[in-house]
Amino acid sequence: MTEIQCLKIKFRRDKAEEAVRWVHSLKERQEEVAELLDAEGIRVESLFLERSGQDVYLYQYVRANSLEHAYEAFMKSQISISEETRQFIDEMWEDGQSLELVVDFERP
Repeated sequence: MTEIQCLKIKFRRDKAEEAVRWVHSLKERQEEVAELLDAEGIRVESLFLERSGQDVYLYQYVRANSLEHAYEAFMKSQISISEETRQFIDEMWEDGQSLELVVDFERP
């Protein structure tokens, strides 16, 4: 059985466009992202952007074998994309909250 999480992350207004560019840059780094997802035990990660007035939000949907394991692996990882992501979080995130899962359908 997998665990699911969706985070709503608000970017700092003064860093929002830089944050958006960084998120888009992940498309060119698919091999690095895949290596990190494998280490974390993440089966699916999807990122969505929302622009609302002057605010920019990132929605991160994750399906993992264990969210706890994924977090621990991410925090311990020394590969460059992990280190960059931790710095990205420190510098760009203003706030983050976990959204309530109402229902999840998965077909085998």
